[in-house]
Amino acid sequence: MIEIPEANVLAKQLRETVLDKKISETKVPESPGKFSFYNGDPQSYNKMLSGETITGTKAVGGLVELNAENKNLLFGDGVALTYHHDGSKIPKKYQLLVSFDDG
Repeated sequence: MIEIPEANVLAKQLRETVLDKKISETKVPESPGKFSFYNGDPQSYNKMLSGETITGTKAVGGLVELNAENKNLLFGDGVALTYHHDGSKIPKKYQLLVSFDDG
C-alpha cells in the first residue's frame, strides 16, 4: 500500500523527472497479473495517451495522480513506480510501460 507520505514523495519525484515530457508510447502486457486493474480497455491506452504531455502530478491521499494534458493516470495500492533512464534495461514484467519521446 502507498502510504500518504510515500505518495507525496512519489508525486514530487515524478514532477522532477517526467513533467513536460511527451508520451511516445504505452504498452500493457499481453497477460496482465491477476491483481492489475485498468479503467476501460488497457489496449486502448496507447492510442489515448500517445502524444500527450505530462502537465502535472500530485498525491491524492495514498494515491499518485499523473496528469497528461486532459487525461489522468491514477496509481494506487501495489504499484511500484520505476523510472528508467534512456538506454537502461526495461524489465520483462510490467503492468504499464510509459515511454517518452526523449527516451
